Amino acid sequence: MGTEELKSSFHQPLIPLSFQSIEEEINFWSIVDLINFGSGYRHLLHKHCKRGAFQVICAGVMSMYIGGSGLSATYMKNLSLSEVSELFQLPFIEEEKLNDYMSIPKPGPLKPLISMLHTHSSYCYLLGSHRIWIYP
Repeated sequence: MGTEELKSSFHQPLIPLSFQSIEEEINFWSIVDLINFGSGYRHLLHKHCKRGAFQVICAGVMSMYIGGSGLSATYMKNLSLSEVSELFQLPFIEEEKLNDYMSIPKPGPLKPLISMLHTHSSYCYLLGSHRIWIYP
């Protein structure tokens, strides 16, 4: 199979990003693939975020890329749980109503997914590379 034939048979989702190099694009998709495991949360994601797992993961990685982190493993290792929640637009805390006047914060139903994303982001650093896929 030739290069042009291979390119025409490959269908990747369209994303509104312009990469500076092919290495950046490969790095982007490698990170998406490394952390694309939230399908078990499909129903909760649709209920709370109105999106599926793949859309949430792509949006989160796009947020990291647009934020100027360069998608480095060091950056991902240093993310807090609340930053992961914000980047992936996942509700971390819900308000539990005690009565008509008071409510208390409690962990939301997606907190386990946020924790797993946080942990897997840290694992990227343990792979031993500054950039996830391309750069040693």
